[in-house]
Amino acid sequence: MKIRFLLPTVLCLSGPLHAANLSDAMKSAASNDKTPIEKSGSSSSDECSENSDDGGGCGYGESAVASIVGTVMENFHGARYKEVQYNYQIPLDAEYAVPFGGVVQSMTRFSITPLSVEGERPFFGLYVNGGFVDFRSGSLPALATADSWTIGFGATFRGYFTPAERAWSPYLAARLGWQGLNWDYRNSVVLTDGEIISSDSLGGLDTCAAIGVAWRRSRPLSAYAEAGFGGTTFMQSTSQGFHNDVFRGFAYFTVRAGVSMKF
Repeated sequence: MKIRFLLPTVLCLSGPLHAANLSDAMKSAASNDKTPIEKSGSSSSDECSENSDDGGGCGYGESAVASIVGTVMENFHGARYKEVQYNYQIPLDAEYAVPFGGVVQSMTRFSITPLSVEGERPFFGLYVNGGFVDFRSGSLPALATADSWTIGFGATFRGYFTPAERAWSPYLAARLGWQGLNWDYRNSVVLTDGEIISSDSLGGLDTCAAIGVAWRRSRPLSAYAEAGFGGTTFMQSTSQGFHNDVFRGFAYFTVRAGVSMKF
């Protein structure tokens, strides 16, 4: 499976320049219609790819990224409580999200937060997630796609109500990140220029607010669970340049559970 959701594309997409709609491509894939689909122009993501080598405007240079990652790794890790301190902490969790309406029926996501810092009350981390997407039965994406999955990254925050030494620590949580929706077409899509497309992807912003509780969070192995509400909004253009007239923004209910390893 090819994941076309890349950081330079995230930073550079500004809108669709292609004439064809995503629904046209999906209808073609659903019916196995090999009538070529016409596209015109080129997407801004293509322009970014062409100009990315000069380091201007389309993302971070390699040296800048290395500097930022080095600084984060040096200072942004661990858990520091009054009674005990840990050099590193890695939360792992699983999430099940159910949207309200739209073509997406559910999302199952798995997250790891490799960089985080936690104190008696606050927690802040940078996460990476990925998982599976199920479309509603009979919807155009369900008919047009064979596989669909999601991958994303972002920042998460918790505010605890009790000190770390308590057995139970209730908290409020918030998350903001970038979410990519990827899929393989059930049947390939043919374009008028002879190009054959077998997969595509779409980026979007994802946010969530939740209430949760952590158990024995000052111990080397602790657990947590939460429930909340979130929302996702998608870009206007897919990575292949189709105008997005299929996936609308949606709100969702989510439940999450995980463990945190400290050492």
